Amino acid sequence: GEQVAVVSSGALPAEVQSDVREAARLGDARLGLVAQLADPPDLATLGKTVGSRFDGLRSDDPRLRPLGRRIGRALVTGGPLARRLKKRFPDRFSGSAARADAVVFYREPQDDRTEATRQFEQGLTEGLRRARRPLVAVERLDTDPSQIPYYSAQRITSVDNVDSAGGRIALVLALAEPGRGGSFGYKETADAALPEPSRSGG
Repeated sequence: GEQVAVVSSGALPAEVQSDVREAARLGDARLGLVAQLADPPDLATLGKTVGSRFDGLRSDDPRLRPLGRRIGRALVTGGPLARRLKKRFPDRFSGSAARADAVVFYREPQDDRTEATRQFEQGLTEGLRRARRPLVAVERLDTDPSQIPYYSAQRITSVDNVDSAGGRIALVLALAEPGRGGSFGYKETADAALPEPSRSGG
């Protein structure tokens, strides 16, 4: 089966991980790498783990966004950097560091992110998108404040009710047809409850 990576900016609730695991099972896939990037991120250690060009990072460093891009891409493509991150942060990285076939993104709801975190996070989402794998962001019905506006601004397909059976089906469908885009679920920000299946039959 295919491997679905789960990447979170901030803490990933156990119930969200469980919801995504259940959706992956519905789609005959399994969870691969699960990566939780701390908020605020440990920039100095992340930079050192990625490579010498990111040594000595400061909170106002112009390299924060490129660092996020590099990490985002590596979490999807797998390989040496993903393995180094997993070894360096064993409490935040688990599962297989192999290439992912699809990616689920979760953003911890917070109102007080620092500018350094925002820059790093911007790069992270760009890196996830550039890895050219199906990418869907998720939250639960009780996520407060909702992160769907952020996902929409980042042009990431989203599901706002992954804690419901319908939301898990929406996640499976959205990952299967990544080109369709949109916001799915039950909230006012949703375009529809479910992505429409392709009429081409595949």
